[in-house]
Amino acid sequence: MKKNLFCISAMLISSHFFSQIGINTPNPTKMLDINGNVIVRTVPDVTTQTVKNLLADVNGNISVSTLTVSGNTVGDIKKGFQPTDHDGWYLLDGRATNLLPGGQAGAASLGLTALPDARGRFLKTKSATETLGSVGGSNSRTLTQANLPLYDYTGSTSAAGGHAHILTELGVIGGGDIQILSGPNYTVKYATITRTTNPAGNHIHTATVNNEGGGSSFSVLPKNITVNTFIFLGN
Repeated sequence: MKKNLFCISAMLISSHFFSQIGINTPNPTKMLDINGNVIVRTVPDVTTQTVKNLLADVNGNISVSTLTVSGNTVGDIKKGFQPTDHDGWYLLDGRATNLLPGGQAGAASLGLTALPDARGRFLKTKSATETLGSVGGSNSRTLTQANLPLYDYTGSTSAAGGHAHILTELGVIGGGDIQILSGPNYTVKYATITRTTNPAGNHIHTATVNNEGGGSSFSVLPKNITVNTFIFLGN
């Protein structure tokens, strides 16, 4: 006991006269000069407050600077891989706020009686006429005629369809090619006469296009990575 008191007294007297303490060095250059590694076993938890940031230059000289640590604010939104509520962050899954394990005061300050359901949805900035937390949009789309560019299916075939028909008939002797048919008891004489109809046969065809397609919807969802969306309401 006396030995311990002697050592403590010697350190106090030494520090009083020299005002410098060296650890692992015989020639301290500062009030506390440590030649070696330093370990701090207990560090206070800092959330939202102004603290001093401890800095060291290349020569080991230590100084401090002011560092303001900002915490989370009620209403903050974040994305994450956390599966459930944690540390004042609550999963946006449509739950009534009175069923939350905490954060009711924070929810009330935002005017929320139920959490918005962000599952399968993207976040967008509100317009001047929208309400915060309102939902809209769709992940799929079905095209209608109004969605297509302006078009016209009307058409007609070429009118150059004039043509003639040839008619062959029997006529009297004296015109055309004379033919003679004869049998045991008769002889018939006749002539072949060729006539041509008027070629003014121009006309138009009307075509009908059948309906096609099945009217199925298609996805408009871009490539993505699935995460969860959380809101900070505090504990």
